[in-house]
Amino acid sequence: MTTTVQNIIESALGKIGVRAVGQTISDAILAFCLASIDELREMLATDNYLIYCYTEQSQLLVSGQASYGIGSTGDWAITRPQAIHPSAFVRDSGDSDYEVTQIPLQQYRDKASKTDPGRPCEFAYNPTYPNGTMYVYPVPTSVETFKFRTLDELTAFTSLSQELNLPPGYRPALVANLAVYVAPDFGRNPTPTLLNLAKSTKEGLRARNSAISEPTKLEVAGLSTGAGGNILSGWGQ
Repeated sequence: MTTTVQNIIESALGKIGVRAVGQTISDAILAFCLASIDELREMLATDNYLIYCYTEQSQLLVSGQASYGIGSTGDWAITRPQAIHPSAFVRDSGDSDYEVTQIPLQQYRDKASKTDPGRPCEFAYNPTYPNGTMYVYPVPTSVETFKFRTLDELTAFTSLSQELNLPPGYRPALVANLAVYVAPDFGRNPTPTLLNLAKSTKEGLRARNSAISEPTKLEVAGLSTGAGGNILSGWGQ
């Protein structure tokens, strides 16, 4: 879901009784909490790739090209994704859309011919490093636009108005864990209920993300196992 950094901060302050419903928070407190939520992001990001957001991408498919590097020095110069959302489509020059289905990497590798021409209807992603690798099948016969979403680590929280497009479960995890993180600074003791909520939401995300982070390590190591599962379903908005 889409929210803002300030919305998360205000919700967290409400959890520890620092902000009442409808109350305006001072600029000094908001600035302190902005720095605190970024510290929290750094801490969570080191914990098994705990924090993800998804970003909508629009990249060109080149006639005759079956694979594309994704990263700062790749064919598509965007942030290297940890994983790709399973729902995607190709848009032709007439603005007609055609569904493209994600398949496991091993299924793509098992194809006898990977150069059959046609409009792509399948894709596979290998989270290689430093650039990931996207494979499409069949191989495009014309220049068309590939629409997909990447799952990335959250970048730094730099402003209160910064919009965050978060998968389900991430907002409550950020709210609860930020509330626990800043509570001592406001002389508050988190309730057992809040502590349990912070712990359970974080563990829930870690469990879902393990299906992504573990295959990522295997691919980097050069093993030939297939790609892991996805933590999202459906195209969303």
